[in-house]
Amino acid sequence: SNIGRTTLSNAPGPTNETSRYGSLLVNLNWGATVASLQILNDEYGDYYGAHHYLPPNDDRLANEQRFVTGRIAHDLTFSDTLRANLRVEAWRHEQSSDLFLFPAGIMGLKDPYYLEQSLDEARYKAAADLYWQPHARHQLLFGLEAGRAEMLKPPTERWDTNRDRRMLSALVQDQFRMTDRIDLTATLRLDDYSDVGAFASPRLAGVWRLNDRNILKLQYARAFRPPSFHDLEYPDGDPVKASIVTTYEMGYILKQPRWEARLTAFNTELERPVTVAYGGVGFINSADAELRGVELELQWNITRDLKLDANVSYVDARRLDTDEMLEGGTDLLANLALLWRPVAGWTTALQTRYVGERARADYDPRDPLPDYILLDLTFQYRPSPTGPYATLGFKNLADTEFAYPDQSFVGPRRFMPDDYPRLGRQAWLSAGYVF
Repeated sequence: SNIGRTTLSNAPGPTNETSRYGSLLVNLNWGATVASLQILNDEYGDYYGAHHYLPPNDDRLANEQRFVTGRIAHDLTFSDTLRANLRVEAWRHEQSSDLFLFPAGIMGLKDPYYLEQSLDEARYKAAADLYWQPHARHQLLFGLEAGRAEMLKPPTERWDTNRDRRMLSALVQDQFRMTDRIDLTATLRLDDYSDVGAFASPRLAGVWRLNDRNILKLQYARAFRPPSFHDLEYPDGDPVKASIVTTYEMGYILKQPRWEARLTAFNTELERPVTVAYGGVGFINSADAELRGVELELQWNITRDLKLDANVSYVDARRLDTDEMLEGGTDLLANLALLWRPVAGWTTALQTRYVGERARADYDPRDPLPDYILLDLTFQYRPSPTGPYATLGFKNLADTEFAYPDQSFVGPRRFMPDDYPRLGRQAWLSAGYVF
């Protein structure tokens, strides 16, 4: 039982992972003008429950999200060295939910308690980019962007109905080829948000082609994540601030006629990452963290119709205040995939994924969750870029037992004894048509 009282809980039992997904993608080209429309509709169950009380096993679609994006872009060519891109975009997000919160018997409830919510938010954007190439080795980019985001319908009556933000952005990028083998790129983006302040996002990158087979890459980048409307509406204490991500990367690429290998070392600094507060009652800026690691990738064309993709990564992710590993994370990941095209139009993919031990939250004294290996298999039929296509897949083909770590944020008194067990073997089918 997830609360230790079997008469009040649906646990142990299966999670409600019913889902239904649909999409429509339309692109229209007319000369230098491109118009696009994207509609995504996603319906799904309430999984482990909004408050971590297991919902009934009724295959109910408890959540629905719809994203509609419309975009028009136009290219202008003034000369061989000067061109521009103008674009406008509108984005709409509607969400409705009927979430299972508490079973009957909790807090004197005679019947299970469900919470109905809905929201409607929109975002509008206009942007212009100017590309200037004064020299064959030198290209400059200047960009301007203005946007507005607003909450058209808040999820509750207690929401701040005036929640909206205006965004202004400016970008300058300089790409310079010093020699036939050395490229340098410098970028600076300035963003001003009406509700959370202004931010600068610089980026420096360099590429050195030692020869046709050996390439070195260096990069420094700094970016920010503004708090969402939900973050701002439900702070646990102080107002939620923007989080900052600073990344340093050094990479080496080795190219051969039939295979290519990449080795990347990275260091990522997270300042004020936004997380759920202890107790699950709001959002906070948690302690700074640092991730240091290395990743090795391999792409190998074994034959014309058989390809291997593999990668393995090691990362040491720690909170800077306690030097403890970040909860829920692992230090070792690996993937291996084989893609086989036996005949034209048919593709078979076999993928295996290894996930190492996952760290517990600092208030959870239990041992880390054990590592596991998953095996997936897919068959796809796509005879041409346009027309019908279909994919048949099997997830967790070996029926491996594994679980996600307990991150319910309710504290040490209510551990999920079996964490969050995941599904065993599953089959799925997808079909579509490209016009």
